Amino acid sequence: MTAWETETLENCLEALLDYRGKSPTKSPWGIPVLSARVVKTAGLLRPIEQTVAPDYYPKWMTRGYPKPGDVVMTTEAPLGEVIQLDEETASYGLGQRLVCLRGKAGILDNTFLRYLLTSPVQQEVLASRATGTTVLGISQKALRSMPIAFPEFSEQQRIGELLASLDDKIELNRKMSATLEAIARALFRDWFVDFGPTRAKMAGTAPYLSPDLWSLLAGVNLREAPRRIGDHPHCLLRLHGEADTAIGRVLTREEYEANYGVEGSYREILRATINATSLLFLGCSLNVDRTIASLAELKGQARVATPRHYAFLPLTEGMDREARRAELGAADIHPIWYPPENHDQSIEDLLISLIEGGFHE
Repeated sequence: MTAWETETLENCLEALLDYRGKSPTKSPWGIPVLSARVVKTAGLLRPIEQTVAPDYYPKWMTRGYPKPGDVVMTTEAPLGEVIQLDEETASYGLGQRLVCLRGKAGILDNTFLRYLLTSPVQQEVLASRATGTTVLGISQKALRSMPIAFPEFSEQQRIGELLASLDDKIELNRKMSATLEAIARALFRDWFVDFGPTRAKMAGTAPYLSPDLWSLLAGVNLREAPRRIGDHPHCLLRLHGEADTAIGRVLTREEYEANYGVEGSYREILRATINATSLLFLGCSLNVDRTIASLAELKGQARVATPRHYAFLPLTEGMDREARRAELGAADIHPIWYPPENHDQSIEDLLISLIEGGFHE
């Protein structure tokens, strides 16, 4: 590794393009213009709203045209944001509060310069040469005479290539994460807000997931709950079954009596279920009906503490929240309120919050 040398920036540059002093004439469409508003070290802010007409572009760019690989830095408000131009952005215009820098061939590598200017040490040097009380800015003269330190050219290239490759990987991972998050949100909405698998199963349409996942997300009736919870601690239970099949359905008065009455099976199924896991009620009104009454009775009969249950419920206008909370508390159900105006989005947001870290009192 060779020793680094120090030189003024001006002596290492082939070109310094500075279009400060006036603003280009704007056009409602045309060629984008870079400005301090959109140039950010973390990435160019898009869309770029400022444009100039194509026939005006050469009239404006009289001080020189940028090239791919050139480094653009903001000189004021804010100072020291840096990007490197590619084939697309090199065709853009240069606006206010920017300079475009191009290193001398064999002396200063542009990619190395990009990372040098964003380094904490060089940022301090920039700030020390800036002027202004409320807004820091640097003059062209101060910038040209600014000292920079650098190794021999081949080492600059290796450093630049390494840092650029790391940035490319970071950006790729960011885009992949954004894509996966969008896919996850879409699937999440389909499965747990729109209940796509359940609706598809009721409609008799073909499964669009693997058999195990399809069975899990399409839901099972309450009779199957103890076995299913043993296999899958997190699963969807259709509390009162499906309207088009009598198996596990609780819809008519006779079916309510058969399942929730003294001889009904749902009491024992609920007993086994609530002793094993917490329940989250979705799309259930949970007014004082057979379900909540059975849960309250089972809680009172339990010899040991049972898991706490939860319910997403709309906070309707005029509701006595404390009375409703006490009512549900008898069955050990903790309500989580949401505004009723936007049911689907509220449910989705609550479920995502639950997955990402739960709720806090």
